[in-house]
Amino acid sequence: MMNLVLLPPPRILAFLPFLLLLTYHSPSNAEPDILEYNCTGSSENTTEIYGTFQTNLNLLLFRSMYNEGGGSRFYSGTSGEYPDKVYGLFICRVGITTDDCDKCIDIAIREIVPRCPSRKSAMIWYTDCFVRYSDASFFSIITAQPQFFRLSDRNVSDPNVFNKILLKMFKDLVSHTAFDPSTGMYLTREANISDSQKLYGFAQCTPDLSPRDCSRCLEDVVSKFVSLSISGKEGARLITPSCNLSGYMAPEYAMEGLFSVKSDVFSFGVILLEIISGKKTNGFYNSEHGQSLLMFVCFSAILCFNGGSS
Repeated sequence: MMNLVLLPPPRILAFLPFLLLLTYHSPSNAEPDILEYNCTGSSENTTEIYGTFQTNLNLLLFRSMYNEGGGSRFYSGTSGEYPDKVYGLFICRVGITTDDCDKCIDIAIREIVPRCPSRKSAMIWYTDCFVRYSDASFFSIITAQPQFFRLSDRNVSDPNVFNKILLKMFKDLVSHTAFDPSTGMYLTREANISDSQKLYGFAQCTPDLSPRDCSRCLEDVVSKFVSLSISGKEGARLITPSCNLSGYMAPEYAMEGLFSVKSDVFSFGVILLEIISGKKTNGFYNSEHGQSLLMFVCFSAILCFNGGSS
């Protein structure tokens, strides 16, 4: 008997080489994007930096954080004794897999020292994680600086309505992220802007903060949002060492929670996916189970993701 092989429709075959190329560059396989890094605590005494302190730093990064912290989304610990004691922590964004968290931390701890040589204090932010170390304890203390601001280059059609809904959502995020024990100091929210548009937001504090300090940190970030005049922009994100807050419109992209530098490529890919599959992307983010474009790629062609700002 002849074996029949089911082939994709011709319109999919025509785009298959291009789809495979884009799949190769999909965010699920890509390196996490570095957002910012900050170096402080320089020392002219290189023996001090590369002696006991450096040994303790290596133990903290590669034994404590990498080995003991593996599989965790948050870890804080110390290495050594005064005056060469090192304090460090990492935190991953909720919504990513444990493997992606571990991958991000692995990259961050290997990158932070080369980017901040001869420094006793450093921080590095990626799309998926944050790593920090210092020669002074910062645990359970609000660190408001440095602050990094990311703003979308896309404008909304009605800034007044958008900003009103955005600030209301931010106030809700601040209250529940800080004082609801079930959140783990991370929370997402969504709000309707119109019948066809939604606003997505998330807030996160490092879990070592008290609820009141988490609230204070996020409230300061909300105030900064207002002072930086985000009026008219589809999305924005403000990051500090202790907390970060984000609001973003485009729901077919924002569901995964990232702000990617690959926006142009993946924006085009989403349009291509709609043409090939005959399905609108809103069928994914409105579904009951939240089926993402990444799930659909297994059955159609490609994941095309846009974080919209970086």
